[in-house]
Amino acid sequence: MRCGPSSTGVDVVRAAAALGPVLVVVPTIVRARRLAAECRRYSHTTAVLPDDWVAAASGVDVVVGARSAVWASVPSLAAIIVVDEHDDTLQEERSPTWHAREVAIERARRAGVPCLLVSAVPTVSATHWAQDRVVAVSDASRWPIVRVIDRNADERWASSLVTGPLIQLLRDHSKRVVCVLNVKGRARAMACDSCRAVARCEFCGAAVAQTHEHEFDCPRCEARRPAVCLSCGSQKMRAIRIGITRLRDELEAAAGRSVQEVKPTTEAIDARTNVFVGTEAVLHRIDRADAVVFLDLDSELLAPRFRASEQALDLLLHGARLVPDGELVVQTTVPNHEVLVALAARDFSAHQAAEAARRRRLSLPPFGALAEISGAGTNDAVAHLRGSLLVQVAGNDERALVRAATWDALSEALLTVPKGKQRVRVAVDPARA
Repeated sequence: MRCGPSSTGVDVVRAAAALGPVLVVVPTIVRARRLAAECRRYSHTTAVLPDDWVAAASGVDVVVGARSAVWASVPSLAAIIVVDEHDDTLQEERSPTWHAREVAIERARRAGVPCLLVSAVPTVSATHWAQDRVVAVSDASRWPIVRVIDRNADERWASSLVTGPLIQLLRDHSKRVVCVLNVKGRARAMACDSCRAVARCEFCGAAVAQTHEHEFDCPRCEARRPAVCLSCGSQKMRAIRIGITRLRDELEAAAGRSVQEVKPTTEAIDARTNVFVGTEAVLHRIDRADAVVFLDLDSELLAPRFRASEQALDLLLHGARLVPDGELVVQTTVPNHEVLVALAARDFSAHQAAEAARRRRLSLPPFGALAEISGAGTNDAVAHLRGSLLVQVAGNDERALVRAATWDALSEALLTVPKGKQRVRVAVDPARA
């Protein structure tokens, strides 16, 4: 079920509660408490896990909680709802790994009850499972105004993230602006010095790295090609460095007003400040804004992860929730990226079709099975799995990815790995691979 960015899911919960007791899974315990409070206003009895587990087991209208709530005991269960099924928080990263969405689907199947997946940006896995049962509610297209700034048009594209349109926005002192740079420390990408196109893999679209003098390597699909621009054929490339050391000072100079850097450890927000900058954490610390600016979304869009597009949309969704009546500003060197085109059109069907086609070609979830092996015993486990006809293995002594055609084939292959003296961690369907 596709909804709008500002939807809390309470309308879906109320409709499902008409069938009987409902189990609702949300990404965080804070959102669970808020949803429970909304349900109580409509006279539904509620239990928030894990604190109210006795009430949940005794019987209430709505049982709501974070990831682990999907295992809760609910008498006479009538439906299971997963709100924001796209959120990485629903993935349990401790061994054994599992995803609340997949557990909810399987539990609902065994119980013979409906399972509802709710999201403003549905994942390929969810839409593949739903097939023709995808429904868009009335507020699904109610996104804030989206403005895409093409950094290629800026003369300082390789040295500064403060573009001309951003300066104009910052100098409007009536606006509360949140700037997001989701890069810690320093990051680098390669771009053509002639046409400014970011060097990308021609197979999977990820940003490539120049590990050899005359070659590009793709960290996502391991493809290798000559260090040549695919747009104009130039061989002169430039490394784009994104530094955050002086970013706050640049923003202050451009805005003509104070700028607060917000970190996960920031204890208080300065009430006199109307411009903030930080990593993704700033989106969870500020409660409202007139504009949210993603200073460089390419680090997410072109990341060497097969879920990079979905994770970029998740980041954009967090920003949209701060500015329901404001503006979402995206600075990028790939303004025609399918994610940005879909966001501007408020229609993600074309993006999902293209993403599904890529994953199908590469046999990646949900069209294949994937696991990540890490730990001191990785080398021995990989050596054993390379002899299996059920899986394909790629990686090094510290980390390896194991791919199979089906989850059953992957499980069968992993079960044959002998237990050695060194520990091995296996993450099934890893979120950041």
